Amino acid sequence: MTPKIVLLICALGGIAVVEYLLVRAARRSPTPRGKITFAILAAIPLVIWLVVFPPFVKSGPYPGHSGCTQNLKVIQGAKETWARESHRTDRDIPLDADLFGPGKYLREKPKCPEGGVYRLGPVAENPTCSLGGALHSLVHDVPGR
Repeated sequence: MTPKIVLLICALGGIAVVEYLLVRAARRSPTPRGKITFAILAAIPLVIWLVVFPPFVKSGPYPGHSGCTQNLKVIQGAKETWARESHRTDRDIPLDADLFGPGKYLREKPKCPEGGVYRLGPVAENPTCSLGGALHSLVHDVPGR
């Protein structure tokens, strides 16, 4: 079954259970206890939704967002550490061999999840991804933030 079908079944099942229990509770007693029962029963589909749905959601505001930008942040951190420890200026440009490999700042050079190529650039500038755009850059404007 696809994730959407599973979610639909869970949501419909939760709603049916809540409706059945509410009707049953209303027949027994119209006391304030019925309102508490309603609040608890109304939460059941929400809990089912929160437990079942998250594994099917990609992280970040956009698909692919956290992977590439996270890699760029890691590379920038390695560049800054290299410059500090090697007594370099912000205008110096590290080579891949300065940052990546056994005994270096990162074991291996990160790879863009969508196949872009990273350019290190000077320490003062953020590294860039050849794919560019908001999903492949550290300096971007994310809508809604």
